[in-house]
Amino acid sequence: MDAPLEQHFCRNPEEFFSRSIEARLPDTSNELLLKGHMLCAAAELPPLSGADASRWFGDTARLQDELLREGRLVVQPVKPGSNTEAGVLMRVTQGKGRKPPKEEVSLRDIDPIQFQVVVRGNSNPLETLDQKLAYMRLHPGAIYLNQQTSYFVEELDLSKKIAWVIPRDSRKIEYYTECREHSVLVLAGGGVARAAVLPSDELMAANTPVIRSGQATVHWRMYGFRKKSKKDHSIMDQVDLTLPSVEYPTRATWMDLPGVVLQPIAQEGSSVDRGGLHALEHAMMAMAPLCCDIEVSELSCQHTRRDSDPNRYFLLLYEHQKGGTGASEKVYKGWEQLVGQAVRLMEECPCDNGCPNCIVIPGCGDYNHGLDKRVALKIGRALGFGVASKASAISHASSTLSERSEAQKEIAQPEPQKASAPPPAREAKRQCFEHLKTGGQRLCLDLD
Repeated sequence: MDAPLEQHFCRNPEEFFSRSIEARLPDTSNELLLKGHMLCAAAELPPLSGADASRWFGDTARLQDELLREGRLVVQPVKPGSNTEAGVLMRVTQGKGRKPPKEEVSLRDIDPIQFQVVVRGNSNPLETLDQKLAYMRLHPGAIYLNQQTSYFVEELDLSKKIAWVIPRDSRKIEYYTECREHSVLVLAGGGVARAAVLPSDELMAANTPVIRSGQATVHWRMYGFRKKSKKDHSIMDQVDLTLPSVEYPTRATWMDLPGVVLQPIAQEGSSVDRGGLHALEHAMMAMAPLCCDIEVSELSCQHTRRDSDPNRYFLLLYEHQKGGTGASEKVYKGWEQLVGQAVRLMEECPCDNGCPNCIVIPGCGDYNHGLDKRVALKIGRALGFGVASKASAISHASSTLSERSEAQKEIAQPEPQKASAPPPAREAKRQCFEHLKTGGQRLCLDLD
């Protein structure tokens, strides 16, 4: 998962040893997380007062109303003469066929919907997966692997949330399965926004991009799977499925790139969205632990862009976990640094078309198809990031100054004399330090 970051630290070990210890704190504002813990508190310390709920979980007025509407909590009548400063008193109602709150809260996954993997003829589950992973790995007809044992998924019972599997000899199976999925991100109104601070002065003066962050809803759907050969990975068959879509709230951070950045690339015939933006988002996800102090697995992007997607031309990252984990806020604050490190990662990687050390990542919904490292670098450099962009700007400034100097010489000296070449010994002593910088300009030191 962290191969690009590990390669970056190998090339730049000083950045690894100069880092401080990470301070990882859970996001206590996640309503899916608070919902389960609030039910546990009401069950273990009945009755739960509104004052205690606010003291332990913060502002939970909207969450209390939601649990009361669902019938999970009921208001306990206040006895005459009792203290009313504690606010409303609530108790848990145990519905028919519903588990106690402590059994519904998982320590492994925040998703309340969990599927069990059960072998035919056995009652002990092999594993428990959340709803999205269950659809991806346990769909009917899938080849499921567990502890080096292959299983064939016979049935996925959506009502009982059980996947029935049977063991198979992997040596006799000539194919593996690959799910076909698509996700659409619907951005909600509100949130926060700020102007991007980019190295490109021309872009900042002409049309400054805006960085935004806010609530979003993910609509994820798996519409089928492929059977691919183990020998040459060729597609043997494609099967369509009709599984219900998975929708969940999350948080996203994005930047709407101006046309002066994307139009020249599109006019060349290159793929801007599925090629360049997708590859740049992969590199940003890989460098997120370095810039934003988060895990790569906490973020996702628009892997399967389609022509009908409204956000296909946004540079966008969203939180993979339902309800969010607080990663989007960190990405919003360090957006420019993250884009710069992503461009630097691609420039330092010696590959030409992308590899697992820069833009190829596991878990891509489109299986890393169509990624274009060259286009991703063009987008990053058009924003002013990268060594090549800085060198181009310095070269342009140097040529401009040189032209002005030559023009002034022509005016002052109509008939300039030919300058003599410097002595070889003096030229040998002259050393140019290209990595020495002061005020953003390269210095050339004469050691005579």
